Amino acid sequence: MGGEGIGPEVVDATCDLLLAAGFPLEILTPPHGEAALRSQGTPLPEETKRLCREADGVLFGAGGGPATAAVISWLRWQQDAYANVRPVKYYPGAASPLADPAGIDFVIPRENSYGVYPGR
Repeated sequence: MGGEGIGPEVVDATCDLLLAAGFPLEILTPPHGEAALRSQGTPLPEETKRLCREADGVLFGAGGGPATAAVISWLRWQQDAYANVRPVKYYPGAASPLADPAGIDFVIPRENSYGVYPGR
């Protein structure tokens, strides 16, 4: 689910990368957010929730307006998404603004306890 803003572009690029890497994936892009609100009257249709529950994983791009907040809240409170996972890795030969990026290989779990999340 791309979300809003730059999210769809980032999610599309990530899916392209995962497929190009040869991962055996079936990627679905169910309606959500502002587009679903306009077309179906809800930011998170029941079919989208069902597909997310049945999936092995859900990739969500970026939050935006009130419709996306409904999606984020559902992922957080109904699907127990307690953290955003942010991998950071330097690949030799890639451009970098850092003087010495070699060896950068981190995974940063970011707790969902801010913004629309602390409603409980």
